[in-house]
Amino acid sequence: MESGVILCNNCRHRNEVAREICEECGSPIGSWTSPSQIDGVLSGNFHHQAVATPRKFVIVLGVWLVFLPSVLVALWLTIVFLSQQSFIMAFMFACIAVWPIAVLRRTTKNYIEYKKNETASATD
Repeated sequence: MESGVILCNNCRHRNEVAREICEECGSPIGSWTSPSQIDGVLSGNFHHQAVATPRKFVIVLGVWLVFLPSVLVALWLTIVFLSQQSFIMAFMFACIAVWPIAVLRRTTKNYIEYKKNETASATD
């Protein structure tokens, strides 16, 4: 490894030795660092990994358990405000529902693609 560069334990990105947090993924880095679960959560990187590379079904299930209630509440409030003809509030809650729906879709899609690739590489 070249002088003045340290690899991130999480994403293997090359960082300057003086850095304490990876510029690529935000995980803590350093020669003494062995990222724990809590460090990953505190660095704010855990949700990105869960959505981008869900390798286990339990991760997908956890994401659904976290985000599905917010989708259901936002859609229910959209319907309630539409029935009261409060279109601005209905639009606001419909917009709020878009982000968690996108997270659920992306997580599920990435998990299915990961499993397909895993199966394909196992048969090769």
